[in-house]
Parts: sequence; structure tokens; C-alpha cells
Amino acid sequence: MKQHRVQSMAEIGDRNPEDTCVLLLFFVFFSLRNEAMDEIEKIDRLMQEGNLQEAERLTGEALNVNSENAGLHFRMGQIHYRKQEWGKAINQFQQVLELDPSWPGAKEQIQMAQAILGYFTPDMFNP
Repeated sequence: MKQHRVQSMAEIGDRNPEDTCVLLLFFVFFSLRNEAMDEIEKIDRLMQEGNLQEAERLTGEALNVNSENAGLHFRMGQIHYRKQEWGKAINQFQQVLELDPSWPGAKEQIQMAQAILGYFTPDMFNP
């Protein structure tokens, strides 16, 4: 069995500069990816606990950093849906579909919110 040992940054730095650059980019990418996954897991946990205010705050902060993340928009839509903020929920789910038209559940969430709006505010659509 071949043994692998972890190299120190000094040993990595002794390599070809291009190899070092690739390794550093790899490290940075996966570090950021792990941080983003940790943040999403934290948001999901807060939503499960019913702490929608904190979940909304964290999701908003994450969207300020990465506004092209369909998963964050979907979570924000779910937060607004659970807060019965139907218009905001629909807008978030529409954003999800703009970013990823095949996102599972986004169309159904829009339809459910629209059905609720139609039930509670029929004169808004039929003056």
C-alpha cells in the first residue's frame, strides 16, 4: 500500500509555480464552497426551527454576496411563503426560475402562492 503524506506549504511552494497556483486555487475554491454549504445548512436549520427572522437575515446577507444563487433565492421564497408574504415569495421563486428553469418545486410554489392570493383577494382580480 502506497502511503501519502501531507506536504507543508513550504514544500508545495518548492514546486513549479503553475502547480502551486493550481493548488492554491483549488484550496480557495473548496474553502469558499464549504463556507457556502455551511451557511446554507445553517439557514435550513433556522427555517426548521421556525426562526424565520434570522434565516431571512442570513439569506439576505448571502444573496448580497452571491445574487446568482438559485438555491438561496428558493430559500428566501420559502421564508416569505411561510411568513405569508405571497408577493415577495412569488418574486423570489420567479428569480429562481430565471436562474435555473428546471429548479424542482419553484413552479409549484408560485402556483400555490397565486392560488392563495386568488382565494383571499378575489376582488383584486375581479374589480
